[in-house]
Amino acid sequence: MIFQNCDNLSKTLQSSTISSAESQDIVKLGLTTLRKTRTDESFELFWTKVTNDAVDEEVGQPCLPRKRKAPTRFEALLRLCLGLFISKRWISSQTA
Repeated sequence: MIFQNCDNLSKTLQSSTISSAESQDIVKLGLTTLRKTRTDESFELFWTKVTNDAVDEEVGQPCLPRKRKAPTRFEALLRLCLGLFISKRWISSQTA
């Protein structure tokens, strides 16, 4: 729905025959359309359509993705950086 509006706007603006005034009018119209879709009523309509389509296609209820653990290499890099930071602070405190 939103992507379709943006795609149509993009294709129209890339036309070689469109004038500057026409492109400004089309952009204003596109912004108005996007603003209308940012209302609670519009979201409710969208959500109802998506959930109905999910039931029709036998897709499960939406859920949040599982929380993933950061790779070990990130933890090792973090420890290294913290170690360097602490040693720099210790050295600077000894020389001050």
